[in-house]
Amino acid sequence: MEKTKQEKISIITKMIQRLNKERAQLFVKGFQVTSLGYAFPNDVEEAYSVKRGTASFGIAVADLFSDFKTNGVRMAELDILMRKECIEIEKAATIESKITHARIYNSYVDEFRELNKPIARFVRLFNKVKKQVNDHKSKTAMKSKQEVIQHHYEQAGLVWNEINSMVNMNDGTITLKDTILKHTLTGYENAVFKKLLNPIVLTNKGLWLELVSLGNLDYNNGWFRLESKSDLPSDFGNKLYEAGYLDDQYGFHEMNKYYLGFQLKKDFERGIITHFRAKQDRKPPIY
Repeated sequence: MEKTKQEKISIITKMIQRLNKERAQLFVKGFQVTSLGYAFPNDVEEAYSVKRGTASFGIAVADLFSDFKTNGVRMAELDILMRKECIEIEKAATIESKITHARIYNSYVDEFRELNKPIARFVRLFNKVKKQVNDHKSKTAMKSKQEVIQHHYEQAGLVWNEINSMVNMNDGTITLKDTILKHTLTGYENAVFKKLLNPIVLTNKGLWLELVSLGNLDYNNGWFRLESKSDLPSDFGNKLYEAGYLDDQYGFHEMNKYYLGFQLKKDFERGIITHFRAKQDRKPPIY
């Protein structure tokens, strides 16, 4: 069951990639970095072939975070003792008394620093991983829907600043109220010539245009991107969902289980998933 140091770092790195700063601070301030394993149980189950809620799972978490384990109870006690000694130093009436309490305070600080070394290592790893993620994200991050729409129009040769106010940000289509406007859109004729636009439709609202490359945008293969709680399904009944997440390279991975609505909410708040869709029918093999 035991993993090598490099294997452990690799597993923990994947957890950190999906861990927000605020939650990481809770683990660090509580002197319980090992709790991260219980925040991302799927990672532990997959890496160690164990099931949550079992003794084996606890052993796996202990092994995974062995390099970051510390005496959290003693650290919390020292934190209180150091605060008390600071008060005693301020209250001391004589120099001798101040020196005595200062020595006691320093002994607590030395012990605290020693116990804190594993946590300090975790903080350095956390900052390193987040910097790598942010550096990579600035170059290759999966775009938002608006960014995707803008990119495709610019790739087609149209000028975004001229058309963005006319674009429907839900499906990427354009409706031109004045039919003459089609002749003033920079790059329009070129897009038509290259067959980048679907056939133009005249509706009661004007001319309707759609890029060929954005024809499946609104459907998004059935997936919904989770950017806020408002993106979660409102149905918390018995409907089943599939879910997935983006890794550090912003590649997409599906979770190997089905979710109920409340479970989606829970894992989204934990930073575990980034997308969901309704459960898809799995057709059996023909032969």
